[in-house]
Amino acid sequence: MRCLLNQTQKLLERFSFRQVLMTCSAVSVLVVSAGSASAEGSVRLYGRLDLGFAYQRINVPDTAIPDDGLDGVSASQFGMRSGQETGSRWGIRGTEDLGGGTSINFVYEFGVTATTGATGSRARVSTLGVRSQTWGTLDLGRRLSASSYALDDVDPMDGSYDTASLQSSMGTYSIRYSSQIWYKTPDFNGFSAAASYSFDTGKDTFYVVGNRPKEVQIPDDLAPGQSSFSTNNKNRALSLGMRYEKGPILVGASYDQIFPNSGTIAAIPKQSPKAWILGGTYDLQVVKLAAAVGQQFDGLIQGGQALSRAGVNGGISNTQGDILLFPGAKVNSWMVGATVPVAGGDVFGSVQQARPSGTIATAGASESQTIGSIGYNYDFSKRTGVYIYYSYAHNYLFVTGSVQTVGAGLVHKF
Repeated sequence: MRCLLNQTQKLLERFSFRQVLMTCSAVSVLVVSAGSASAEGSVRLYGRLDLGFAYQRINVPDTAIPDDGLDGVSASQFGMRSGQETGSRWGIRGTEDLGGGTSINFVYEFGVTATTGATGSRARVSTLGVRSQTWGTLDLGRRLSASSYALDDVDPMDGSYDTASLQSSMGTYSIRYSSQIWYKTPDFNGFSAAASYSFDTGKDTFYVVGNRPKEVQIPDDLAPGQSSFSTNNKNRALSLGMRYEKGPILVGASYDQIFPNSGTIAAIPKQSPKAWILGGTYDLQVVKLAAAVGQQFDGLIQGGQALSRAGVNGGISNTQGDILLFPGAKVNSWMVGATVPVAGGDVFGSVQQARPSGTIATAGASESQTIGSIGYNYDFSKRTGVYIYYSYAHNYLFVTGSVQTVGAGLVHKF
């Protein structure tokens, strides 16, 4: 043993500390790799970068409606934009095979503003789950909702391209919730279903004061006997979805309901915003047709900036993700669109409309929001492609006026 220690000491004296550290690191990688191989697991780094340019023009005339935000504005902006076709991101995902068709899976994904290199303050996806060929998939954490799964691929604009996204008229088409328990059944001859419940959506909430949205702020000091710690003092969400996909046919249906903070502040509405969507596509090879209809009641999900000139004036990047509590409000929405293969790529477009009624109309949203959009993308390879699009939004966010956007960019996946 003493001889072995002496030989080891002489060996270490021949190497610098840095060399020893690098050697240990290499050995560690080999050990981890061997352990992963024996467990039949894998870990993969992935991502995509979307960089391009966009021109946007906002034209919002002033009105006589009191307390409706900022004065009218007519302005334009041209500059570099990140994530127009697809959000720039990086992530890591892994799986471990447990045998018998069952595996453990995780995903950790962050959004990136490619123009600055900054990452978001919260992950796009952060899940740990179990998948089984027999009983389906169970995920815990932050991810797209069950309704988003059911309606995936219905929008010709793929939920992207700024105002062109179907989210502009049907907020729950693609929506992420935090603190989610998420389950999807296996496929049964083309049919599948999903359900999810969020204990805390992680979304900001607004309610209408006068004719303008105001953010809900839960004070630290509540009345005696009240506490912001309670489960009911979180914005929770239920999401349900069903999907049929076989041959040229795709049909999806969804239902979402927000259970808002129980109302430790008397002025905050207690009613739950609700939304449903029915949509589908039919692929004729030469053209893929798409259509969807939906409704929202007692508020807007991913529409917290509706009625807000500040939302329009700040650019479209400020308008998605929030929840508007608005008892008696109702919005009827529809979309028609198509995708046509052209010159090795795809030409795609849609027309969508959201028609307000009830209390949201009496608060100033008396005119319908109508959006027409068209785009073209072309893939140079499996990893790299280009795109260009145009979108015209009339009465965006139910604010009288228009928003026009022209964008183009390059996408690379890794």
